[in-house]
This record gives sequence, structure tokens and C-alpha cells, in this order.
Amino acid sequence: MPKYEVHNQLKNVLHSDISNQEKAKYLAHYYWKAAVAVLVALGLVGSFIYTQVTAKSQAFNVSIFANIANDKAQPGIEKQLDKWITYDKRKQTLAVSWDTVSASAAAMQRLVDGIAASEIDLAVVEPKIYRNYQKQGSVDVLPLTAAQVEKYKSKLLFNSKGKATGVVAGQLPLFKKYGLDKQVLFVSMTSKHKAETKKVLLKLLEQ
Repeated sequence: MPKYEVHNQLKNVLHSDISNQEKAKYLAHYYWKAAVAVLVALGLVGSFIYTQVTAKSQAFNVSIFANIANDKAQPGIEKQLDKWITYDKRKQTLAVSWDTVSASAAAMQRLVDGIAASEIDLAVVEPKIYRNYQKQGSVDVLPLTAAQVEKYKSKLLFNSKGKATGVVAGQLPLFKKYGLDKQVLFVSMTSKHKAETKKVLLKLLEQ
């Protein structure tokens, strides 16, 4: 039916003497699809707004990519970090992840994406991965003073320029207790939480 005919028909119905209930049924016949579409759109918009308002930002992120698995590590490490870092728990969250790289090729992609998106502050990886990332320029110099480097040098790894860029995970009690040994901890070059990273690194070394 042409649009002008529909318009005229609707106009006649609205001005007729039939009951309001009959008018409502008639209008529903023509507009129910549009009404449903509007309601769905409003629901999606409302959901998006709610997500944006209630979403928490990261206060700190530690990502572990190792050839071993440990189901108890994630909550245990997160519990310890919660004691070291001060943050607004209503608006922020601590992020600790553990990926078994030998079991999932997708794990390596998460590491790549996490560093590229500045979502990872500290990473613990297999030695080969650490060396590769060091060559690529994704590994930052550890935020330590000369005195601190001298104090903890037995736990540290150095680049070709003599700069401390890694820590042997097995030398850190928090990680050693969960089975990490030869893996290497490093600071991501794209870390957004510099102060927290330095604080956590020192706490790890002091244990």
C-alpha cells in the first residue's frame, strides 16, 4: 500500500468514533516493528552507558606467560599486590593473569597485544621470549638506582650496555613459590603505572 494511502487511512482511524482500544490495536499493527526496534536500540544504548560508567580502570597489571600452569598463582599474587599498592577499589582493579604459553598459541598474541595497548606493567616470561622482546625494544630498564642495582645484582639480568633489564623469577619468593624458576620478569616499555611498577619491583626484590 502506498505511503500516502497508509497515512490517510491512519488519519481516518484516529478521527473515527471507534474505541481507543481499537485505535491502539490498529496503530500497533503498523508500528510494532518500529517500536520493537526503538526498544532494542534504547536497551543497547543503556547497556553501553552502564558499562562505561561502571567499568573499572586498571591500577596495575602483572602478566605471566610461562610453560607451566598453576591454578593457585593468580589469586595468591593478586592478594600480595593488594597489600603493596594503594588504589581506589571502587574505580580501579588489579589485574593478574597467567597464561601457559606451551598450551596456547593465542597466549603469545595476548602478550603482544597487551604490550602494544600499554596494558601490561610487569611481565614474567620464558628466557627466550625475554631475549626476543629485549631485541625488539619492548623491555625497559629497571627503575632502580645504582645502589639498588649493586645490592640486587645477583638477581638481575643485564643488557649489552650493562643496564639492568630483567629479574630471574626464581630469585623472587613470590614467584618461586608458584613454580617459576628460570623465567624472567621485566618492565614493559609501554607501562603506564611507573610509580607502582617501581614500588612493586622493590617489594619483590626485598622479600
